[in-house]
Amino acid sequence: MNPHDLLVEAWRNVSSGTTRSLLSLAILGPLVLGLAWLDMEQVAAAQREAATYRDGGGATWVLASDGHVDGARCEALTGSPGVTTAGAMRSHPTPFIPRSTPRTSIPVYDITPGLAHQLDPAYTTGIALDTETATALGIRPGDVLLGRDGNAVVTHTYTHPNDGRDQVLAYALTRATTPTGTYDQCRLAQWPPDPATASVLLRATLTPGADPARVRVSQLNPRLGDTLDAPQHFTDRPTRHAPLAAFALAAGITTAVTRLRRLELAAARHLGLSRTDVVALLITETTLIGMPATLTATTAVAAYAATTHLDGLAPFGLRVLALALLGTLTGALLTALATTEAKLYQYFKTR
Repeated sequence: MNPHDLLVEAWRNVSSGTTRSLLSLAILGPLVLGLAWLDMEQVAAAQREAATYRDGGGATWVLASDGHVDGARCEALTGSPGVTTAGAMRSHPTPFIPRSTPRTSIPVYDITPGLAHQLDPAYTTGIALDTETATALGIRPGDVLLGRDGNAVVTHTYTHPNDGRDQVLAYALTRATTPTGTYDQCRLAQWPPDPATASVLLRATLTPGADPARVRVSQLNPRLGDTLDAPQHFTDRPTRHAPLAAFALAAGITTAVTRLRRLELAAARHLGLSRTDVVALLITETTLIGMPATLTATTAVAAYAATTHLDGLAPFGLRVLALALLGTLTGALLTALATTEAKLYQYFKTR
C-alpha cells in the first residue's frame, strides 16, 4: 500500500468504528490517567513532606555560644555548598517598653541580614516584630511603635509559629544590622540537610576564647526529627512502577481489542495485503487514535500539576502517558505479527 492509501484506509477504519477506538479509550483512558494521578500524588506528598521539614526549621541548625560567634563569618556561610541562608543574632541589653503596655517589655535582638531573610525573605533591613506581638499592639508594617525610651518604625513583621522550634525570637523585636562584632548565635539553613557538615561550618564561626564545653549545636526544630524521611518515601513510593504498569495495561488492552479484528486482518492478508501492510495499517490507526488522546491527557496532567504549585511534578505524569502510548503501539504490533492468513478459517469459525 502506498502511504496515501494507507492513511485513507486507516482514517476510514477509525472514523467508522472498525478499530473499536471508543472501547479502547473507555477502558484504557481512566486506568492510565488514574496511574498518572496516583504517581503524581505520591511525588507531591514527598515534596510537601520535605517542604514542611525545611520550612518548619528541621533543616536549620543553631550554634549557641554567648558572645563568641563572629557575625561576619556566620553571614559568609551563605556562600558555602548546600547552605541557603546563614545569619547571626545577639540579645540587646535593653528591652523595648511600649507606651501602651508599660508593664510588659519586648526583648530586642540584633540580627544580621541572613537571619532576617530566614525570618521573612522580604526582610533584610530595618526593625521587625513577630506577627503575634504586632497584632496584640495593633502595629502593621510602616507604623511607628511608641516606646517609653524612644520610638521604633516597624518595617516588617514575621511569622514565628509555636510548632516545636526555638521560641527565642517569638514575641520579640528584631533589628537587622550589618554583621560586625560578636554574636550569641549563628543559624544556618541548608538543603538538603546534612547535620555533620552544618556542625563543622557553624563551629568555624567561633571566635578565639570560646569554651568548647559551652558551645552547643542543635536543630532549630527538634520535633521534626534529625533526619529527613521524604527522599526515602519518594524512592519507596508504591507507584514508582506506574509507567511500567501503564505500558503493560496499554499493551494488553490494545492486544485484546485488536484481536477482535483477527478475521478482518486475516481476510486482508488473503486479499493480497502483505504482513508489512497490515502492521503499518494498525500502527497508523493506533497513532491516529493515540496521539489526540495522549495530547488531551497531557493537558489534564499539566493542569493538575499547575494546581499543586509544586515544581517538577508534571514529568512523572507525562512519563506514564508516554509509556502508555508506547504500550498501545506495541500491542498493535504484536497482534499484527501474530495474525496469519493460514488461520483465516479458524478465525471464521471462532468469530
